Amino acid sequence: MNEDDKKANTIRWYDRDGIVAKSMNLLQEIPDDLKRQVASYLVDDIINRKPYCDMFPIDTHYMILSEQRRRRWYDFDETIHIFVELLRHASEAQRVAISQMVIDFIETLIETDRIARNEK
Repeated sequence: MNEDDKKANTIRWYDRDGIVAKSMNLLQEIPDDLKRQVASYLVDDIINRKPYCDMFPIDTHYMILSEQRRRRWYDFDETIHIFVELLRHASEAQRVAISQMVIDFIETLIETDRIARNEK
């Protein structure tokens, strides 16, 4: 295995695309209540897309729950964990589209929160 192959194997799945990486970084940095709000909102969108709409709930639950590792930042809240696992198993095009939705949603939440804090 050459050095490029080793490097490619150590890159996290969501760092392979700039939009997906940005959405995951934003999601990681926001407060837990906002993480859960973003994940809850977008899980509904993801499970209505292929391949999930064809296999939900049994196969999707199996796929999500088969990941027993709880060491990553998104593993500690079940809703966020489910959202990230659905995102991870989506097609590349869907992952990018959904990640852009994450970015837009988080930026809107942050702006709304900023405005609310200034009004108080």
